[in-house]
Parts: sequence; C-alpha cells; structure tokens
Amino acid sequence: MCQCILDNIALQGAPGKAVLPKKSVINKTLQMKIEAFDKKVHDGEAEAIAKVKNFVSDYTVKKLMDLPKEDYVYGSGRKDTFCYRITHELMCWGSIRNGTPNKYGFYYDPNENRYQTVAKFGTADTEDAIEAAYNNVKLAIYELIVAGGNEDYAAIEKNLLSTILKGKLLCIYFPDKYMNIYSEDHIKFYMDILGIELDESKGPMTWLKQIIDWKNDNPVTKNWTNHEFSKFLYHGIGYPPDSEKQKKAVKKFEKKVDDALIEAIDEVTESELPEDESYTPVPETRKEPIPTAESYTYPRDKAVALKALKRVNYQCECQEPGEVHPGFIRKTNGTNYTEPHHLIPLSEQDNFEFSLDVPANIVSLCSNCHNQLHYGLDPVLLLTKLYEARKDELKAAGIEISLEDL
Repeated sequence: MCQCILDNIALQGAPGKAVLPKKSVINKTLQMKIEAFDKKVHDGEAEAIAKVKNFVSDYTVKKLMDLPKEDYVYGSGRKDTFCYRITHELMCWGSIRNGTPNKYGFYYDPNENRYQTVAKFGTADTEDAIEAAYNNVKLAIYELIVAGGNEDYAAIEKNLLSTILKGKLLCIYFPDKYMNIYSEDHIKFYMDILGIELDESKGPMTWLKQIIDWKNDNPVTKNWTNHEFSKFLYHGIGYPPDSEKQKKAVKKFEKKVDDALIEAIDEVTESELPEDESYTPVPETRKEPIPTAESYTYPRDKAVALKALKRVNYQCECQEPGEVHPGFIRKTNGTNYTEPHHLIPLSEQDNFEFSLDVPANIVSLCSNCHNQLHYGLDPVLLLTKLYEARKDELKAAGIEISLEDL
C-alpha cells in the first residue's frame, strides 16, 4: 500500500435521513452488495496507487515548503502546478473541480490578471502581502500533513484549509488512514446507510474515521483499501438522492442542447457538408463552458459532429456488417439520416481534462438506436458495442474511461 513521503516528519445543507428498512434488512442487503462488489473491487487500484505515489514523490513536504507560488496556483493556464495536478491528474481519487478556486486558499485570477487569496490567509494588496498570504497557505498544508500523520483529528478539524482540499490532501498523502469523500452531505448520507450514529459536535474528518472503522470491522471490506471502499459507496450503494436528482435535471437539460445540435445539422445544405473525413485522435483542449439559466454547459461544435457522421458515411454504428438499419434521406442535403451521439455525455466534461466534443467520442446512430440508448430498457449491448469500437480512439484522444464507468 502507498506510504506517505514525509521527509522524516512524524500528517447545500445536510440531506435528511434516508427512508430505510429495518437495520437487520439493511445489513443483509449491504452484505450482499459488498460480496458482489468484492469480485471487481481491485480493478484499477494499482494504477490509482501509482498515481498517488508519483504525486507525493513530486511534492514531499520539503518540496512543498520550497514551492514558489507560481508552481502552486490554479488559474494561471499551466497544467503542471500543484493545484492543477491534484485536481485533474488525481481525478480517480475524487473530484474537487466543483466550486470556486477559493478552495485552494491562494490562486491566480486570469480575469484580473493577479494573485488572489482567501481572507483568512491574508490579503493580496501588495507584493509583500501576497507572499505572506501564500506562506500562510503553505503553513496550513504543512500543519495538516503533520496532524494527518499523527491522526490528530482536533487539529485537522481546526485547520484553516477548505474541507474539500483537506480531504483530498489527507487521502493522497495518507491513503491508509483517510478516505476520499469530500462532501459533508455525502459523508452524512453514507453514515446513515451504514447505521453509524452521527455526532454533530464532531467534524467531517472525524465522521470519515467512523466510516473507515466500519469498513475495518466488516469481514469482507476489511481487506479493501479505503479508496476501494469509497468506490463501493458511490458505485455499489449509489450517489445520495439529492445528487441523483441534480444529475437527472442536468441530463434533461443536456438532452435539450443535444436536440438543438441535431436540428442544426438538419438545416445543413449539401454545399456545407464536410469534404474531408480524415481524423487522427489526439488530446484536444477543452472548450470553455457557457453560462446558462440552469448552471452552465459545454458547447457542441456542429462541424465536429458533421465530421463524425461523415467519417462513417452517415451510417448507424450499431448495425452489424452487411446490415442496414431502416432510415431515410435528409431533404436538406441528400445524406442518410443519422444523429450524432456523444458516447461520454458533455455533462461529464468537468471530470475529464481533454475535450469530449471530438469525433472519437461522437458516434453516428439511426433514430431508433439513438432513442434506445437514451430511453431503452436495456441499452447495455449497444453501449458495449460502441465502447469496444471506440475505446482505442478515446484513449488516443486523452479520454480514459472503463465500460463500467461509461
């Protein structure tokens, strides 16, 4: 298991109670889910641990204390800074993308073209004040790592860093001691599911320790890492209800945006069709999100979608060799009618470093297959076929995802 490199240093409102069956039923159901998940729990774990070891090796405590502010900040446009890497490179250890850059304590504001800090660490009025604020953030990180190593939960809870950054730092530097759940709402939800009594006088890190203790007392999960157990909570039990509700709302809105893309393609004339169908998948920079009344969305490029349709000659990619799915000819341009479908929805763009709006991630589908993927009772066979056909191109485009996660 990954060990911390310490330079000789000794580390929107909580959801209501879930409506649950009797504890005896819960225990039996939970154990069944645990035993089923145990068959696949170790998948991808070696790679996840390797990423942590690499990161911690690059940022030992000594290196962190000597780290210049330009090598720490998020927002500068660089992709090799501490905050950028802990956010994007270690996505498999939980997402901290949501929210503002205030969570880092100190960051670069590209709109103002200047460094900014959170008030509890100081001000950004002068060069000296900026340096002092950044040093206070580094000191808080140092104190957190020391407290984490000593399992000093009182000191951890009092630490000035944001809860989300504290959580990720602790599980990265001490994966054997802490767990990668960063939302208080999620922690409370899973405590309720596991039947763990919540003491409101304590803090989220102490609550996570109770979840870890539960894991270690279970005859099966005691053999899992903390990281593996968190995967079980999210994928074996499922996301908290409020999260699912939000996901459904986002999915509904994104479907409207996708439909608008299809309508835009329907209006393309023959002279506007792409002539070049060649495409070599490479990682492409993500597009900037567009604010909406709901939240924000990522733009769809009509030209990219058209190229995706063109490269398979406007055929449905779910059909077998020699098979032709029923369809019709578009009256606007004379092509066979198919619709673009993002294999990984753009609503998931926050979880990927590179653009999802690329031909590698866009498949051409007839209306029937497209609707089956969205509304069908069991779209797994179609999804598996499309994933197997595209997984190499996705990887070449910097988009790494398993069939299970898809």
